Amino acid sequence: MNLTRRLKNMLLAALILAACSAAAAVSLRLWRSAGYAEDYAAFESRVMSLEKEIISDKISSMISDIAYISYTFGIYAKLFGDEKYSKLEDNWKTYLAGKGCYYKLRYIDSAGKEKIKVNYSSKSGAYVSPLWELEDKSDRYYFNDAMQLKPNQYYISRFDLNAEKGECEQPCRLTVRVCSGVYDEYGAIAGIIVLSCDAEELLHEIGELARASAGETYLVSAKGNWVFRASRSGIQWGPKQSGGDEKPADFSAEFPEVWKDVSKAPEKPEGKITTDSGMFVYMSSPPYGVMKIGDGKTLVSPEGPMTLITFIPNDLKNGLVFGYNFANILEFAFGGKSVFFLIIISLALLTLVLSYIIYREKKKNWGYQFDALSTAYTRGAGYRKLEKLYSRHRRTKRSMCVCFIDINGLKRVNDTQGHEAGDRLIALGTRTAMRYMGPEDFIVRLGGDEFLLVFPGSDEPRVEEIWREISAEFEPAARDATGDDSVSVSHGIAAFTYGDGETVDKVIEAADERMYKEKRAKHLEQP
Repeated sequence: MNLTRRLKNMLLAALILAACSAAAAVSLRLWRSAGYAEDYAAFESRVMSLEKEIISDKISSMISDIAYISYTFGIYAKLFGDEKYSKLEDNWKTYLAGKGCYYKLRYIDSAGKEKIKVNYSSKSGAYVSPLWELEDKSDRYYFNDAMQLKPNQYYISRFDLNAEKGECEQPCRLTVRVCSGVYDEYGAIAGIIVLSCDAEELLHEIGELARASAGETYLVSAKGNWVFRASRSGIQWGPKQSGGDEKPADFSAEFPEVWKDVSKAPEKPEGKITTDSGMFVYMSSPPYGVMKIGDGKTLVSPEGPMTLITFIPNDLKNGLVFGYNFANILEFAFGGKSVFFLIIISLALLTLVLSYIIYREKKKNWGYQFDALSTAYTRGAGYRKLEKLYSRHRRTKRSMCVCFIDINGLKRVNDTQGHEAGDRLIALGTRTAMRYMGPEDFIVRLGGDEFLLVFPGSDEPRVEEIWREISAEFEPAARDATGDDSVSVSHGIAAFTYGDGETVDKVIEAADERMYKEKRAKHLEQP
């Protein structure tokens, strides 16, 4: 095996080894990561189920409380007549102080005027707001929504910031309200009872549980706004992110493609989504838009359905990848794009160096294989090529002929006009022959003015026909170029029969003899 072939094999082996190593590294890591993804998704689903159960219990407790308060309101209205408000205030103070989880309880009439407002704080306890602190709430969305309630229906508001006298309460308080209707003797709604809860305290337990997640957990409304975002670093409250305005933090804007799939929760209430940045596990959660809560009662929510969503980002350093793109795979398999590109640059440099060495070797070998003047094969290279062809054709018995040629008068041209003129005559001869020879055919320079034309796949008549075309063009052109009318070319054709005892040398000798026979005949014809 020559040096050029060895270098080619080395280059090919290096490239194959690099490609196989990269493929193996990527495949192994992707296989391991796929198992991790399933484990993480299963764990997050279990945590979400617990969170969903807690939310459901919290809502059920709030509905039970507002139902009890609505019932006592009706009883007090019948028992105490005009004194009902003062009696209710005393009762509600006791109730809020005993519960400790609500900070405000109000009765608002059908015109939107607060008639009773009882407040509670851990520092001040329960107290009744004086008449001058009662406000008009007719412009509040929760009042107008709740005024549409029918008997046995309850309403839960959005999670938003509490406002007093038209301004956000300071410090900001995240609030959720449950409402029940108050009905007259004809069943028409005459006002609403509003029970306000500190949403941060309500959801704190869920937020703490969510912090066990490997990523970030969101509670998202049907409109795509997140109420809270919990991670190991802490809990953030969506409505507070905007400084108290009406636009809470927007999950749908941050992850639009994910939200497009998650918002189909009624059709698919839970699942997982993988993206280039990581994995999202989601599960629908109460409060839903409209939900049955037992005993023929219904809860109505403008936020519903809510959705719990956990986002676990790719952790490339620790081998955790959920979504794949080119950059992720490079980081994942090679430790970073810089390492990958360093490997590529190294392989490119190796390729350039080996290619240059191969080029030099080929250039050097060309001098061994081809004659620089005629561009024909050298004697040794031509014989090796012919021997290989003979071995191959002998098995298939494919036709093959050789044509031995000699340029008559070349020595006289060299002696009278110089070797440069002789060299031009040789080059003219091989160029002319190549124009008529096929793609498989080739020329071997045997030495001096003798050449061997090899015709794989051609028989003697066809080769004789080709030779006549070559000589018909070459001889006039050679005489014009040299000014010597004695310049001609002699030839002898021999075919391979693949018989016993036949060799390449014997067939070439036969062609040589026929060429000399023609050469002697031409010599005798000359004056």
